[in-house]
Amino acid sequence: MTSSSFTLALVASALVLGPAHSQEAPPPPQESVPAEDDMPGDRHWIRPEDLPAPVNEGDPEAPDFENNPVLVDAPAGRMPDVPDGFEVEVFASGFTQPRVMRTAPNGDIFLAESGTGRVLTFDADAALPAEPEVFAEGLDRPFGIAFYPVSEPRYVYVAAADRVVRYPYDDGDREATGPGEVIISNIPTERHWTRDLAVSPDGEHLFVSIGSASNVAGAMSETPPGGIEAWEATHGLGAAWDDETNRAVVRVFDPEGLNVRNYATGLRNCSGMTIQPETDQLWCTVNERDHLGADVVPDMLTTVEGGAFYGWPWYYAGGFEDPAHAGERPDLADQVTAPDVLIQAHSSTMQLLFYDAQAFPAEYHGDAFATLRGSWNREHRTGYKVVRAIMEDGVATGEYVDFMTGFVLDAERVWGRPVGITLTHDGALLVGDDANGTIFRVSATEPEAPEEPPYGFFLNDAWDTTANHVFMYGRFADEVLIGDWDGDGTDSITVRRGNTYYVNNTLGGGEAEHVFVYGRPDDTVLVGDWDGDGVDTLAVRRGAEYHVKNDLAGGPADQVVVYGRSGDQVVVGDWDGDELDTFAVRRGATYFVKNTIAAGEADQVVVYGRAGDITLAGDWDGDGDDTFAVRRGATYYVKNTIAPGEADIVLVYGRAGDEIYVGDWNGDGEDTLGVRRAP
Repeated sequence: MTSSSFTLALVASALVLGPAHSQEAPPPPQESVPAEDDMPGDRHWIRPEDLPAPVNEGDPEAPDFENNPVLVDAPAGRMPDVPDGFEVEVFASGFTQPRVMRTAPNGDIFLAESGTGRVLTFDADAALPAEPEVFAEGLDRPFGIAFYPVSEPRYVYVAAADRVVRYPYDDGDREATGPGEVIISNIPTERHWTRDLAVSPDGEHLFVSIGSASNVAGAMSETPPGGIEAWEATHGLGAAWDDETNRAVVRVFDPEGLNVRNYATGLRNCSGMTIQPETDQLWCTVNERDHLGADVVPDMLTTVEGGAFYGWPWYYAGGFEDPAHAGERPDLADQVTAPDVLIQAHSSTMQLLFYDAQAFPAEYHGDAFATLRGSWNREHRTGYKVVRAIMEDGVATGEYVDFMTGFVLDAERVWGRPVGITLTHDGALLVGDDANGTIFRVSATEPEAPEEPPYGFFLNDAWDTTANHVFMYGRFADEVLIGDWDGDGTDSITVRRGNTYYVNNTLGGGEAEHVFVYGRPDDTVLVGDWDGDGVDTLAVRRGAEYHVKNDLAGGPADQVVVYGRSGDQVVVGDWDGDELDTFAVRRGATYFVKNTIAAGEADQVVVYGRAGDITLAGDWDGDGDDTFAVRRGATYYVKNTIAPGEADIVLVYGRAGDEIYVGDWNGDGEDTLGVRRAP
């Protein structure tokens, strides 16, 4: 029997599951550490309810603390720190304030060099260090870049501080073939000047982000011209006025620059935007306000919904009122859209992207990378790194993990400030540092040859980090069934090919111990102990009809029963502890549990989890009753009773792409997890 290192992390949290909205409770909040101590793999989870009270002292337009870093050259041979399994090299260097990077459909890289007013390009297959070409120049602090239309672009849009322009573009152009056409002009440039761009998923519109003209609208008058109701009718819910008119917003416009209007409001400085590939949702990074203390107000990563209000200047992090505007807009208190991910306050969150390539390990797929340029207004420095925001099925969990660190040498000296980020055509990550003007390339390294099979079955006897049974059996195209085929109390593997079954009564490879034919090749097959003799056998399902067999042999079914509907999902378990397995059918997040193999009404109806969950059944605590667990990505929410409410165990196990199986692998009466990985 062999062992294999296997990722499994218990999460000290609870999950409320049931008909209401479900939300996982994170671990207790951690104290922020100085940036020089950050390391790849450090995990963070900031909840609104854990935020300290704001510190409201002095002028709200002035920062609490000024602590600009001393920028130094990169130490000789120094590279940023990244997790094991990745390597960093210099992609290109020598730039002045390199900011946004975007990848053209053909793989060429576009860079906004804000400090020189230029847009630069790099050949997709350039040898390193790459040499740039000048696509456009003469712009006022260019920042955002977008290709339109997305798949076969005819234009490159560039957002400068004071305008949006577009240039004609054909596939492979690395120098603009014509002058820039002004699409939107006269954008005010006071204070926040970074303007990012994104194209709507339907290709009909573009978005541009415009940050606020102040820290927290401290000089704004009491009411807007014409009153609040009239103002919001034309500018949007929660829109600010005076010098803040059409500031702290995401605006939307037609490709020709027509019909410009506010899309979302209350976003103090949305300095990075992107469309999430998995959901087609617009996301942005937000630099929040500076006057309420070292840990308030957190920056954020958030989805951006049309017509939504995100709080600035009156509220933050959902419904927390800014004391500088206490009592001014109680009408907005319950209309603030809460952000998806809170980032340590004053991190200066800049750009983000969703990893949709295949070069990184599977657990990175679909997650968001965000650059944190770093604080200038906090006693203990924070930021100066790239983080990974964890997603499950396209939804942010709220947790983020440090990915690239090491730019901070000590309490004063800093040699890098990450801003731009994009993917190369081969799935590597490019990160731009606007302190030393360097672009780094991060790629996954080839894994070392494992001592044990890199694929096959990995089965755990307990909720720990070691796979107790590692072996290969069958073919990777086989359907896998788990059961106690010989009544010895231990589950093992059967593989199915068409309507032929190959039974193995040990947790190992080799030849099948029993082969038989049952049912039809297109049947849905279920496993259970239908007669209580301790031996698992098969049932085949055809629509809402179940053909139950009490031995591992061909021939007619021992029982045929109709239950539920043909579109139901079916889960098998011993729901009442009588040693007989029966059916439960699932519709969305509702389970109809039957304690006998018979037609008729369900004996119990329960709502648990979410409609999109993957459901597992097992006797998780060894009490003789099977109950449910739901899976979201690589996270499992285990319940020891058939009832709504909090999960009894929440754990992260394996990889989001694993095939997962449930069984009692060691005969101790408790079901645990195992996975199969194909090459």
